[in-house]
Amino acid sequence: MDIAGVPANVQDTTAETLRRSLYQNGVICVAGAGNNRLHDLSLKQPVGSGGANTELIVVGAAQLDGERADFSTYIDIRRRGILSLYALGEGVCGASSNSIEEMRCVRGTSPATATIAGLVAYHLANPVIRNQMITNSAGEISYSTMGMRMKRFLQTQGTDQKGTWPDGIPRAAMNEEVICTPATGTATAPAAVSTDFGIYLYRDSRSIFNDPGFFRADGTLRHFVPALNVISTGLTLTLPNFQSPVST
Repeated sequence: MDIAGVPANVQDTTAETLRRSLYQNGVICVAGAGNNRLHDLSLKQPVGSGGANTELIVVGAAQLDGERADFSTYIDIRRRGILSLYALGEGVCGASSNSIEEMRCVRGTSPATATIAGLVAYHLANPVIRNQMITNSAGEISYSTMGMRMKRFLQTQGTDQKGTWPDGIPRAAMNEEVICTPATGTATAPAAVSTDFGIYLYRDSRSIFNDPGFFRADGTLRHFVPALNVISTGLTLTLPNFQSPVST
């Protein structure tokens, strides 16, 4: 996930309950550290609930040379080890929503977070690595500690391949080239999906920021969050008119 933070003093029990439920069910959560170098990591949620001994993977933005990007939030006054690792957050280029033939380059902890979320998914697609992530020290299947094991795996991999940095935070690495198969046929822009809650979702992963469909008539950005219902038996995450509810 890469979501806007809320002040740490705001009661966010629903979101925290959701996160705990996700962890217990083997869902790995990745959050951006933030783009204000003067802020403390503990001041916003969900980042503030992270730490060295938590499942949450918090990602900072790095430059091409591996140094921290000057805007990336890194202060951890309580020294809880909230920041997990850095990934490239400067000059990250990808498909643009302006045109099917156009590229768009961005900066920030958001693209860095997307990189790590993709890296997590890539590793979990490997049966050998996935088995390591879901098996505890007793050789039993345990989804509840999957997030912690994946965090440790990424940190160890980064340190092994890029060494130790003065700030002690590993830089993401995989020491592998992922070949992309060239697209064939004629590309078409996906249609926006309107839901009962005024949420707009695209059916692919292209950037939303310049898409007119994500803005109201007055120019403000539409809320881009799913409906969340808390029920007596647990949590139900619902994406209306898009996919079936995901219950945890």
